[in-house]
Amino acid sequence: MRMTRTTMAMPAAVTALDAHASADDLGRVFHLFDEVDQKFSVFRDESPVSKYRRGERTRDSFDEEERHVWDLCEQTKRETDGYFDAFYGGTYDPTGLVKGYAIRRGAELLRSLGYRQFLIEIAGDGEAGEKSRGTGWKVGISNPFNTREIVKVVQLSNCGIATSGIAEHLDHIVDPHTHQPAHELASITVIAQDAEEADRFATAAFSMGTAGLAFVEQHTHCAAYAVTADRRGVATTRFKSYEVASNL
Repeated sequence: MRMTRTTMAMPAAVTALDAHASADDLGRVFHLFDEVDQKFSVFRDESPVSKYRRGERTRDSFDEEERHVWDLCEQTKRETDGYFDAFYGGTYDPTGLVKGYAIRRGAELLRSLGYRQFLIEIAGDGEAGEKSRGTGWKVGISNPFNTREIVKVVQLSNCGIATSGIAEHLDHIVDPHTHQPAHELASITVIAQDAEEADRFATAAFSMGTAGLAFVEQHTHCAAYAVTADRRGVATTRFKSYEVASNL
């Protein structure tokens, strides 16, 4: 069973192969996505995050989920030497990891309902469960210079994937150390233990430039593939264990 909708102003899909898969269960995942968006979106004037940014709320009023996301932003800033900075410019913007957070929550929801064979995707980022016969889910990585072209195909099982790059928005990721848009990479895709970690590390690694590959390499459970600004494909050593096709 497969269900597609728009969430967070992005295309999303939930696919489940389990025998008991139902539209109600998959719909609960999308409902969760909408709740996360309503709470953390900086583009919704009445979201709790927007109210905090305007000074209409204080951190003392945060609920448990809001505190978790705030703490995760602080943790990621420390782990990435400030290359991921949700507090850059003196304001709070958790959008660099909220998509991955939502996908991880969706995967947890499906697992709690007894699902094992599923794939959750939001605008190219996702988290995979198992797949029948143990073959894993095949996911394509797009060419950031031509998103209709797939440059790599990876096989995923019980892990997450996320991509940051120019295909999303040109100059949308700033190197917080130089205060300039990150330019060395056109895209970087990170595979990690779940979508949350893949998303937050992909954002940081992109702003690091080519040094982002070395950063990912330091994390033994992560792998990455990058396309540089001069159109070269570069991968970490562990990426080969996921790769099933190569075109670039």
